[in-house]
Amino acid sequence: TDLKSEPSKDGPLVFKFKFEALGEGQSAATIKVEFASMFKRSGLLRLHGKRLAAMDDDDEEEDDDDEEGKTGRRKRKAKTKAYQKLKRTQGDDSEEARALARQARVAALKGRPHLLCEDLSHGRENVPIPVFNEVDETPLPDVEYVEDYVMEPAVRELVSQFLDDEDRAMATFGHPCGLIFNDRMIERDQKWIEANKEAIENGNQLAEQFKSYTRTERLNYNRHGHLMSFDTFGVHECSDSCKSKTCNINKQVQRGIDLPLEVFMTENTGWGLRCAEPIPVGKFVCAYVGALITEPMAEGMRGNDEYLFSLNHFTQIFEDAQEQGEKVFNEMPRHKLPPFPPRNLPALVSRKQAQLQQQADKEKEEQAAQEGEAGPSQVQQAASTLAAACQGPQSQHPGDEMEALLVVDAKHRGSVARFINHSCEGNLWLQPVFSRKCRNVLLYYTCLFAAANIPAGQQLTYDYGSSMTHITQSCRCGSSKCRSSACTTQEAADV
Repeated sequence: TDLKSEPSKDGPLVFKFKFEALGEGQSAATIKVEFASMFKRSGLLRLHGKRLAAMDDDDEEEDDDDEEGKTGRRKRKAKTKAYQKLKRTQGDDSEEARALARQARVAALKGRPHLLCEDLSHGRENVPIPVFNEVDETPLPDVEYVEDYVMEPAVRELVSQFLDDEDRAMATFGHPCGLIFNDRMIERDQKWIEANKEAIENGNQLAEQFKSYTRTERLNYNRHGHLMSFDTFGVHECSDSCKSKTCNINKQVQRGIDLPLEVFMTENTGWGLRCAEPIPVGKFVCAYVGALITEPMAEGMRGNDEYLFSLNHFTQIFEDAQEQGEKVFNEMPRHKLPPFPPRNLPALVSRKQAQLQQQADKEKEEQAAQEGEAGPSQVQQAASTLAAACQGPQSQHPGDEMEALLVVDAKHRGSVARFINHSCEGNLWLQPVFSRKCRNVLLYYTCLFAAANIPAGQQLTYDYGSSMTHITQSCRCGSSKCRSSACTTQEAADV
């Protein structure tokens, strides 16, 4: 099956699901990653509410105290001074704390061999992102590092109206304080349960399915900032206006990366990502961000579409709901659903695209008439930029199906997430999060969290998934559960 659950070595139940797209010839994405196919095949909705970290995971870190006593506890606390300084700054957004964390990380890097770059982020992240190559002579990756989404003015002009509309719609559904939103959702859940009390008492299948959707905890993260459960409908973080200590814990994605992540050259899958310290289950690792482009622009990049990630998680849920009608609510109570975007969104975008194209052409003609044969003016250049933003085919079936408005392109501009490779047994999973100013179903964050306790130095991966034989056969992730014949052949040769 495409959905499986298995216990980790430390006890928590780990739920895994597949994502569309693998790299041909290696384990890096070389086709656009989408939620759509995964949602259809894997039953993503049934992951809702599955546990990751415990409410208080101190016990997980000290399970063997009974055997080791004080000596064992001292071993676990015997971290490097740099690590201790970094840990003390987690949860503290002050400039002083960030400077301390950065100094500690830089100190920890001194003297390490094969260091190509001390900080790929050039100070944009809370901690440096070093690059190591212990394998060959491959130079630094050619990428402009960004810690958040970037959007060209022309693209913004095309999509801002639709994003503003969705922001207003979400304002009636959500709340700037994620914890207040969760409180309201708990109330709605209880009302639903009360309205279906008879069905629940009679063991109705619908009531059984809804058990996994009932929210009983107002917190998304435990006191250590570790995600406690997967939420299909998105984790709502608190906004800047929230100042309480509890609300500050509910800002893990907003706070940014605080793990000592490292880009490194792998033996056979190109650049990869690891962490210099152990990562506990449920810990936020990074978000997949980069340049935001439109879906038509992405469609026009076929054959050159590596590092594309479609923001279609929610539009796919809505499309599935539309296709199944009332049946879908046997799995998905109505009050869980964020506001639907317009079903004719592709047609609206195409119309806006045509209007902007006409405007750009008109301005270009007027400027050319005024300047004669003179070189291109700023107006002409702006018109050309706008036309480029609108490039790509218009929707072939406008209004017939719902599709994403935006796609993340991290090929030339991206965060550290762009370096994460595929594994058929990944140790990370993806969680949609509403955070910072990205708080609607068309623009949100696709975040990677630890799906299990991850040892220091282990490559960070997640399962892109694929049903395409020519791609799975070329995977070389090295997992004992690899679906590729290439891995099996290599293992036999090694023996």
